[in-house]
Amino acid sequence: MNKNIHWIQSATWAIFMMAQLPAFASCGSASCSINTQWDHGLQQQSGMTLDLRYEYINQNQLRTGSTDTSIGAGEALENRTLNRNVIGTLDYTFNQNWGITVSAPFMNRDHTHTLNDTLEQASWNYAKFGDIRITGNYQPTAAPFQNINYGIKFGAKLPTGSTDFANPDNKKAERTLQPGTGSTDTLLGAYLLDTSGRWFVQALWQHAVSSYDGFTPGDQITLDLGMNIKLSDKWNALLQLNTLHKDRDTGNNAEQDLSGGVSVFLSP
Repeated sequence: MNKNIHWIQSATWAIFMMAQLPAFASCGSASCSINTQWDHGLQQQSGMTLDLRYEYINQNQLRTGSTDTSIGAGEALENRTLNRNVIGTLDYTFNQNWGITVSAPFMNRDHTHTLNDTLEQASWNYAKFGDIRITGNYQPTAAPFQNINYGIKFGAKLPTGSTDFANPDNKKAERTLQPGTGSTDTLLGAYLLDTSGRWFVQALWQHAVSSYDGFTPGDQITLDLGMNIKLSDKWNALLQLNTLHKDRDTGNNAEQDLSGGVSVFLSP
């Protein structure tokens, strides 16, 4: 069994260009879109890979569309959300055709906002596990194009994260701020990959098939483009363009007007 370990890939260098990042998360909860499983299609032997990624995202600037703003929207003025996420991903390749991926995020989130009507400040701080994702990967043996592999990804996001976290004043955090969405989501995607690992293209669609307590997260589609340059036997340079489109959340506990959006990340 091969055991390859990919260690820290930090969000501090992952985000060079952003458009509307807080727009698809009402209270500013966020994670990076960088694709750390892009090289699955190069695995030819059975084995296990462990990926551990740390993300640090300090959101302290209000945005509307693609510009900064100082005007609060809705019932509360969002002051700051500090996201410190550790994401562990375990991959197991059965053979050159089949593989499985299990990903679990651990979130340390600190959020503060001020109510517009009373000017009362409220805050939430927690360290909890989020929703687990399980994804299968299938790659046909025969590729339709020379030197290009292709495959499909399919799986589910499970409602394992908490949805009822409350602060010491017994006020529940808004649903977009909670560790979990409470929904079960299907995952379906496809990829193309140069057999030498020089470039890749991957698309993934996520759709909620169940909701919980008046909240259904909007569908989201991610499109990842990447180039990989080998510098030496031990070092590679990787450049990714990651695009995320998210529909508005729905339900009685959703903030439809503050959700949804398009984000673009340039990740070296």
